[in-house]
Amino acid sequence: PYKLLVERGEQRRTAMQVSVRDLATVPGQYTSFVADLGRRGTLHNEVEIRTPSENFQREVSVEGSDDAQTWAVLKDKGQIFDFTLKERGVNQRLTRVQYPASTLRYLRLRIANGAEPPLEVAGAAAYFSQELPALETESPMAIIQRNEDGKEKKTVLVLDMDNKGFPTSRLSILTP
Repeated sequence: PYKLLVERGEQRRTAMQVSVRDLATVPGQYTSFVADLGRRGTLHNEVEIRTPSENFQREVSVEGSDDAQTWAVLKDKGQIFDFTLKERGVNQRLTRVQYPASTLRYLRLRIANGAEPPLEVAGAAAYFSQELPALETESPMAIIQRNEDGKEKKTVLVLDMDNKGFPTSRLSILTP
């Protein structure tokens, strides 16, 4: 008897509601606001801009602060977009910006509008997002049979993992 345990990778995301304040637009330049996480010390590394606006592509900068006076750049030139074709049922959207893990209480976002109409901001959320990689084990294999077919221009290998019944999900072939 044996027990087979497959440790798959996973994406974990913890959401934190934020309050939005100081929402303002400088015509022809940018829209900005401050997102308050309510307290310092909560780990976050991603912010989502909630907007009903459609069909846009914007550059976003994210700054962080503990006192809402002194700001440090967390992410410069992040990208958000929405591509919507209602008549075809198409909607591709990315309004989250990732930055290095932080415990700062305040986030200040600046969305570059340029010549486009200002992005409508309905709110924001902060997240702590982490990707846990799958646990993989490497097993060497032996080539027990090799067939060259010059006419078809192919090589057929029969490999022995020396491990009966153990599942395999990936194969790497080292070749000069």
